[in-house]
Order: sequence, then structure tokens, then C-alpha cells
Amino acid sequence: MSAGLDGAGLAAAFPFHLLVDRRLRLVEAGPALRDHDPALEPGVDLRGRLSVVSPETDASFEALRAQVGNPMLLRIDPSGLVLRGQLIECGPDRLLYVGSPWVTEPEELRRLGLTIRSFAVHDPTPEFLFLRQAQGSAVSDARELLQKLEVEMSERVRLEQTERALEHEMNASVDFWMRLDRAGTVLELRISPTLRVFSEQSEQLIGQPLPPSLGGISSALESLGDTLSPKRTHRFECTIEAGRPLHFDCRATATLGGDVLVVGRDVTDRFRLEEQLRHQALHDALTGLPNRTLLQERLGRALRTMRTRPDGKDLALLFIDLDDFKTINDVLGHSVGDGLLVQVAQRLQANLRPNDTAARLGGDEFAVILEGLSHAGHALEVAHRLRTHVTERISLQGTEVRPLCSVGIAVTQGGESAEELFRQADLAMYRAKESGSGVDLFDDVLREKVTERLERKRELEPALAEDQFVLHYQPIVDLEDFRLVGVEALVRWQHPELGLLGPVSFIDLAEESGLIVALGRRILEMACGQVASWRAAGGCGSALRLSVNLSAKQLAHPDLVGDVAAILDRSGLDAGALTLEITESHVVDDVEHATRVLERLRETGARIAMDDFGQGYSALSYLERLPIDLLKVDKAFVDRLANPEPAVLTEIVFELGHRMGLEIVAEGIEQAEQVNALHDLACRLGQGYLFSPPVPADEIGRWLNAGGPPFADGCGAKNGPGTGPA
Repeated sequence: MSAGLDGAGLAAAFPFHLLVDRRLRLVEAGPALRDHDPALEPGVDLRGRLSVVSPETDASFEALRAQVGNPMLLRIDPSGLVLRGQLIECGPDRLLYVGSPWVTEPEELRRLGLTIRSFAVHDPTPEFLFLRQAQGSAVSDARELLQKLEVEMSERVRLEQTERALEHEMNASVDFWMRLDRAGTVLELRISPTLRVFSEQSEQLIGQPLPPSLGGISSALESLGDTLSPKRTHRFECTIEAGRPLHFDCRATATLGGDVLVVGRDVTDRFRLEEQLRHQALHDALTGLPNRTLLQERLGRALRTMRTRPDGKDLALLFIDLDDFKTINDVLGHSVGDGLLVQVAQRLQANLRPNDTAARLGGDEFAVILEGLSHAGHALEVAHRLRTHVTERISLQGTEVRPLCSVGIAVTQGGESAEELFRQADLAMYRAKESGSGVDLFDDVLREKVTERLERKRELEPALAEDQFVLHYQPIVDLEDFRLVGVEALVRWQHPELGLLGPVSFIDLAEESGLIVALGRRILEMACGQVASWRAAGGCGSALRLSVNLSAKQLAHPDLVGDVAAILDRSGLDAGALTLEITESHVVDDVEHATRVLERLRETGARIAMDDFGQGYSALSYLERLPIDLLKVDKAFVDRLANPEPAVLTEIVFELGHRMGLEIVAEGIEQAEQVNALHDLACRLGQGYLFSPPVPADEIGRWLNAGGPPFADGCGAKNGPGTGPA
């Protein structure tokens, strides 16, 4: 450097510098050095406080002047701060040292007031030139620091590129783009012309805090708080008031400069569609009332509130069932029936408080939640009032209709669960219908019935362990010669105190308790063993077939196929003699899964039957998709065969089964005329009380030993059965 260089002017450009005279007294120190060591005041004697770390030389004025222009590590005591820089000669009696702290961690630079950006503008050549001349451990320290700085610089470049790419992407695909400072002041704002309300105000918003209409953005950014950083993009949705609510899908990120970048895409149409879909999912399409799902949600929420914040008030659940609604549908048509349901819904809503909930459960069933009742009598008053209004005459399509209804009430102070309340209100409604009272309240009598039900449920597991379940068998008959060709196994409970109980007393309980799988397995074991024994005895039973019902839970159980195969193997029953019966309800929820299970069951050799065919409205759609061998036509279709009017629908069902190559069994045969009609429909198999009710195994055994059942003359007689049950 030339002696004429303005040292003071040059020093002002460096926050870390020292200007000393010939006696090594401090003339001036840079502001960053003074902040680091306030003792560095002009006039301070630096002899003994300065030492040269690299190159090896002493710290006298002459020795220092000999190093002018060379890289130098200079240490300042007592702070121990090491500077990396070079000396510049400022006249014959002054030396200027300019440099920067020599540290090994980027964080130390920040504590000293430097940023990574200050290193980005340096030409790297002097850095490496200095490294070559540095001595000792300073070399590795310097290399490590520069590597760390290089990593941070690379990350910075990446973030800057990401920020630019994100900004470009956002500009191309979003409806608004804004840059804010951390205080929430709008620095930049770009708005799509389609958002006219905003685009007209965009210039007015620059330099201003976010207005109340954009409060949704402010709230979202406040919730994000310190999590906003250049390394993360946060996504959130917000609502903005613009004369009408607009909904935006937004993204926010912090820029390297410390600002916040927010972009938004108008998703109002999508939001409204989702709202419509949500409404449809939770409301009845015909009446607009909440459906069962929404009613259960509200009831559950109300019960939780009562338990957490008890106020001594009652809550009531009302079940409302329209009496003889099916007749109205059948006689006057479904359009009149639908109109009636709509009128009933409107009358319910018109006579309830705003915080009460009326819902349609499905079909002709409605429910009402009454909250904040002072006593149970209040619920009775409301129920009678609702029934009075619901049963007023209605004119529909020129026809006057007077709907009748039954109302069941369950009252709680929060102790019962939602499921218990549903059951209680349902029981009260059925008692109101049976008694003709129209309105009934769940009480101790009904509670006793529920208690009995729970007691039966508790007894199920010991009953299964103690073999209290027995099988009765209903004959399946060849309608051509009335031979006994098969039996359907039907379970009974031989209760030690109550005697023989039919399935209606316990099958639902077994389903609820989860014991239905174990019970179903036991039924299959007993039935296969019994029929295998009859077949082995020869005679009329040598070709006997067995039908066993499967429950929905059995069909869903992963061990079902293995259980069936193992039971067939242990019992010795020919797999082709076993028919497993399912109903439409077993497959409606997951047809694909049911199909896979049924195909695996057929691989064991067993046959599959669709039981009670025709009960469900959608069973026809499943026939071609399911691996079915046999169709059991529901009793309701068979009953029509005894009527003088043509049974067109029944004929269609049988024709469909024949076209699909399915074996058909008619269920519920009770009259000889039905047998004749079934002959005309080419139906060869049937069962029903005309032949026999379900009977114990011993009875079937006696028939087989006698050469055939009483409704047939031997194993192959042509004599027909009588006109009544055997």
C-alpha cells in the first residue's frame, strides 16, 4: 500500500480494524472491536497485548511493518480474540490492521455481528493463499470453518432457488400473492383480476396492516408463530370476507430476508361442494332432517356435556314410529307416502325449540332429542303435543290422510350411554304401539325386561361351555315324490330354568357379545356329525343333505374356511352334502370380500345358498356376482302362490333362478295349493310347516328308521302331504 492511502477512510469500511502508532499506542479501533472490548480506547498501550499467531514474528512496530501486505493472524489479549487479515502502512509512523475474527464455528461469527452473507462477496483466492501460509493448528481450524461456511452458503443458495421457484409457481397458479413483514404489514400484493373485490383495493393495502376482511390470514399466521422458517412451507385454509365468504387454500413461508410470503388459491367452489356433500351425508335426502348419524353425534355430545358440566337438567330421546305407514304406501302410492313423511318432518320441526333436534332414522321412524328439561313430565308433555300435531289430517294429492304414530320416551341425566337410550326409547315405543296408548315412557317394568336381556347375554358363554345348545332339524322335501332329501339345522337353547328357547331369544345377543362365531362353529360341528351318522346308517338317510346358516360375523371371520374344512374332515361328512346358507345382509357391505370367502368355501367342496331370497331389495344385483349354487326363495313369495291373483313377481324370481342354473328351494310352504303352483314353476325342493316344523334329531332318526317321514309313504312314495303341519 502506498503511504498516501487514506487509512482512516479505509478503516471506516472495516468493523474490525486497529490503527497504531510507532510506540504501539492505539490511535483508533473499529466499532465491532470496541463493542467486543470496551477497553480499546485511543491512547491505550498495546505492547504486551498484541501477539502474532502467524507467521512467526514478534509484535514490535518494525517486525509488524515487515509483514505489510502479507496474511496475518493477530491475537488481542486479554480477550483472546484472534483476527485474520493484513497490515497496511499509513505513513512512516502508523500501521493499519484490517481483518475479521478468526473463529471455527459460524455461530461465533453471528455473535460478533457478522453474517454469512458478508463472506459471500470475498474473493476466495486470498482465503486459500492465507491457508497456505498459516501455521500449526490454525490451518485445520481455518479449513473446517470454511467448509462449514461453504455448506451454509450452499444451503442459502438452495433456499433462495426454492424461494424463487415457489414464487414463480405461486404467481402462475394462485389467486393472490402477498409479502408481509413480521408485524403483519403488507409489503407487496398481487391479486388475480377474478377477485375483483380485492384487486380494486390492492394498492390501498400496500404499507398497511392486514385489514379485518383478511383476518383469516392474520389468525393463521399467528397460530404458526415461530414455526415459520425458510426451510418449511406451511399449508392452511382460511375464510376471507369479501361481501360473501371466500375460502382459500393458502401456503406461507418465511423468506431469507425475514419477511413472510403468503399465497392463496380460491377454493370457494370446492368448499361449498364439500359442505353440500357433508350436508347430504348427515341429512335425510327426502325430509332435510338430520339422519341417524348426525343424531347420534349430537346425542353423544349432549351426554358428554351433561357428564362434564352437570346442571341437574334432564335429556330425553323420543322415538316416533308412523303406524301402518306401509298400507299408505301400498294403497296410495309411494309419492303420497313420501309427501306424508315430509309433512310429518315439518310438523315436528315446527313444534320444537331451536336447540332441540328432530331426525329421520329411516323408513317411517323419526327421533327427537330434548335437552335442558326440568323433569321427565316435560318430555311426556312434548311427546303428546308432537303426536297431536303429527296425527292431524293431511291433504296429499287430493287425498286426505290421517297419520297415526306411536312415541317412546327415554329420559336421562347423563348416566346412560347413547346406545342405551336408543334401546330404551325403542322399547317404550313398541310398548306404546302394542298397548294402543300412543305415548309411553321407559320405566322400571321395561328396565326389568332389559335386565333380563342382559342376564340372558351374561348366561350365553357358560351355556356354550356347558353344551346347553341343541339342534332341531326342518325337513327339505322333494316336491315330486315327497322324499326327505335334506334337513336345515336350527339352533335352540335348552335353558336350565326357562326351558327350550328359540333363536329369537338369543341370536341377537350372541351377535352383540361376539359369541356368534363360537356358537356357529359349535352348530356346524354338531350338525355335520349328526348328518354323517345318518348317512352312514344307510337306508333313506344315505344321501341326506345338510343346510347350515352362517352369520355375518362368521363370514367375516378369518378362520371360517379353515374351520369348515377341519369340521368336515373330523366328522367324515362328504363335503358335497353340506350347504352353507347366507343372506343378502351378509354381503351388502363388502361384496368383494364376501365373494372371495365364498369362493374359498366352495373349494372345500361345500355348496353355497342365498337364503331368504327376495327379502332385500338389492339381492338381484348380487346373484350374478356371487358364487351361489342354490336359491332359497323367501316365504313372502311362496305365500303369493295361494292367492287367486297371478303371482307375477314370484314367477319372475323362479324364472331367474332357473336361467342362472341354480337349484331352488321354496321356503315357508304351508298349503297344498302352493305345492301345485310350485310344480308349475318347476320347483322341485321345498320346506315348511305343511311338511313339518323343526324337530329334534331323535325324531328325524325315527323317520329314517321307519323308512321315511310321516308325510311320505316310504322313501319314494308319491302320496302328497296333508293340508296342515305334521
